[in-house]
Amino acid sequence: MSKKFKTLARRIIHKNKSVYMKEKEPSLSLSMKEKDQSIIFTIARMNPPTPGHMKVVNTLIDTARAAGKKKVYVLLQASKESGIELKNPLFCREKKKFLVEMINNLNSDIEVEVICADDVLHSECKGNAGPLQQICHMYKTEGFDSSIPTILYLYVGTDRVESFTKFLGSGKYLPENTILKTEKIDRPSPPKSKEGSRKDELTVEKISGTKMRKLVEDKEEETFITLEMQAGLSRPSAKILYDLLEERMSYIQKNSSTKKTSKKGGRKQYRKKTYKKSKRNKNKRSFKKRN
Repeated sequence: MSKKFKTLARRIIHKNKSVYMKEKEPSLSLSMKEKDQSIIFTIARMNPPTPGHMKVVNTLIDTARAAGKKKVYVLLQASKESGIELKNPLFCREKKKFLVEMINNLNSDIEVEVICADDVLHSECKGNAGPLQQICHMYKTEGFDSSIPTILYLYVGTDRVESFTKFLGSGKYLPENTILKTEKIDRPSPPKSKEGSRKDELTVEKISGTKMRKLVEDKEEETFITLEMQAGLSRPSAKILYDLLEERMSYIQKNSSTKKTSKKGGRKQYRKKTYKKSKRNKNKRSFKKRN
């Protein structure tokens, strides 16, 4: 075989090899599509929203930016007792209003959509309960290809991981062809004192809704407003939130004490009624015997 022929053969093989490699590119783009078909979100009560909750929102934004995503979701939870129990003094739409102001003040390039359970959601999601309806809406809104698995990245605090994994981990109630991956958001432990014990300092990461409600209960108005301003609220909005919580919580406390009093009265009345009934029955029996 001549040198010219060998050189020509090598060129043909090399050319065919490059063509073959180009034909394989769609399979690479498919794997990229699978990777891209994901949703980053969190589920929380945020009653009320705090600087600690905004740390979670910032984590979602940073994760989305690193993954090349343009949108994240916050699913606000509500219960039947919202507005009528101390741990849920605000209704979902009230929480959403303040949270949206905090998010807007971040001026982020990543869109953060806040969804309440009582918002107008996708028509195909009706009938689902709690966060399942919101997850369904989130999935339908994205308009993903249902033949490709969608990865749901749920970011929650370490104290909520177990409950959500137990509820959603089986995938039984999730949209078809979705995979749930729970990501923990660790809360840093407080620094050690000289004696070696942990200081219970009110750091931003540790500020929960419970702590903020306690500040309202203890009439710590200025501390509450300062912390909510750190979260992203303006001073007037922080003041409105404080006043709303104070009014709502005092109303709930008064109502709960009234219910307890009426319940006790009801029990006495019930016993009195049964006693009269039993006496009447006894008289009826004795009257029949005489006849």
